[in-house]
Amino acid sequence: MKTRFCYGFEELSDDLPRPPKAALRAMFSAGILVSPRGWKQLTNETRQALSLEGARDKVNIPMVADLLKEAPPGQIRLVSKTADPPHDQVPAPLANALGPMRTIPPAEWASLRALDRYVLASLAANTRLLWKALEEMARMPGSKLSKRVVEPWSGSLARCDLVLLPEAIERLTSSRFLDGRAFVLARAAGVRAARRVADTLDMRADTVTGPAELDWALDKKGGMLLWQAHVSTWDGEFYPAASLLAVSTAAVALYDMAKELDPHGIISNARIAEEPWQVGHTDREEATSVYSAENHPEMFSQRAEHGSEEPPPSTLSTAAMALDTIAVSRPQPGPDDSHGPYSSPEPEAPAPPPNLVIDGDRMSERASLRPQGDQRLNPRTFMLMLMASMIVVALISTVVSVVVVRMLMK
Repeated sequence: MKTRFCYGFEELSDDLPRPPKAALRAMFSAGILVSPRGWKQLTNETRQALSLEGARDKVNIPMVADLLKEAPPGQIRLVSKTADPPHDQVPAPLANALGPMRTIPPAEWASLRALDRYVLASLAANTRLLWKALEEMARMPGSKLSKRVVEPWSGSLARCDLVLLPEAIERLTSSRFLDGRAFVLARAAGVRAARRVADTLDMRADTVTGPAELDWALDKKGGMLLWQAHVSTWDGEFYPAASLLAVSTAAVALYDMAKELDPHGIISNARIAEEPWQVGHTDREEATSVYSAENHPEMFSQRAEHGSEEPPPSTLSTAAMALDTIAVSRPQPGPDDSHGPYSSPEPEAPAPPPNLVIDGDRMSERASLRPQGDQRLNPRTFMLMLMASMIVVALISTVVSVVVVRMLMK
C-alpha cells in the first residue's frame, strides 16, 4: 500500500513547492531545518523521500540528515529536536483547542498514525486547519476517529466590506456579466495576492504562504458584500498580513468591475477580527446559472452516458471554465514570477476556448463568428501555392511586355 504523506487541507501540488507536514516532522525530528530557498533547490525525488521518511512510524534520522546534504549549506540551520506527541495521551494545548465537545478519546488517539498525531498537535494554535484535518482524518479508510458534529467555526480571520448600489450588486451577481464569473475572478485575485505576499512586503520576504481560504457573502438589503479570509503560513500558523491582502484585493477587484455603475462604492472595515466564518453559504443560483443543464447540455449529457455522478475527465467543469477566464483576462506569470519561495502555485490555466472573446469589460461567446474545425494551411501547401502564383504573375508580365514591344515597333 502506498504511504500517504500529504493531506488535502495542505493544498499542495505533486512537485511539493513547500514542505508538507510530513517533511517538517522529519526535519524537526532530526534537528535540521532547510530554509524555503533551500527547499526549492532540492530535487523532487529528495522532497518526496523526506516526506516519506516523515510519514513513517519512526523517523530514520540518519537517512533524513543524508537527504538534506543536497541542500546548500547556507540554507540549513540546526534547531532543537522535536519529539513526537505521546501516543497514549492528547497533549494539553491540543486538548484545550479541541474543547469538551471535540475531545479525542485515548483509544482513538492511539489508533492514529504517528504523523496524524504530529499534525494535530502542530495545529493546536490554528483551529481553522485543525477542524479540517480532523474531518479529513475521520474520512480516511479504516479510520477509528469518530466523526464529530461540526459547528460553525469562529476564530481569527480577516474581513473586508464592499458597499455598492443595488444595481451594481445586481450586475456583479448576474449570469450575464462576465458569464457569471465576477466572483471567481475576484477570488482568484485575492488568493494570488496572498500567495505573493513575500514579494509585496519586504518584512515577509522569508515567510511562505500555505493554505489560503477566501470566500464571500451578500447582504442585499444592506447593499454590502462581505469578504472573509483565513490564510496560513507554510508551517500552519495563521497569517494575518496575507489574509488582509486577500480580502482587500478581492474587494478592490469587484469594485473595479462595478465602478461604472457605482463610482462611489465604499471599501471599509478591513481588519483582523475574532468572529464566526459567515461566508460561502450565499445563494448563487443566478450567478452560476450559466453552467446549468439548460444552458450547457453537453456538460451533463456526457455525465449521464458514463453512468456516474462525477463527470468524465473530458467534461469542462466550472473550475476549468473559471481558469479559462483567468487565462484570457490576466497575463500569466513567468517562471520567475511565482508566489513566493515556498508557496503552493496556482494550477496552470488551460488555453482559452476558441469561442471566448472579450469586448470591453464584457465577455461573450461568439461561436457563430468563428470558423469551425482546423482550417489552417500546412507550410508545404502554402509554399506551393505561393510559387504557382509567382509563376502565373511572371508569365502574364512577359506576355504583356512582348505585346507592348511589338506595338511600339510598328
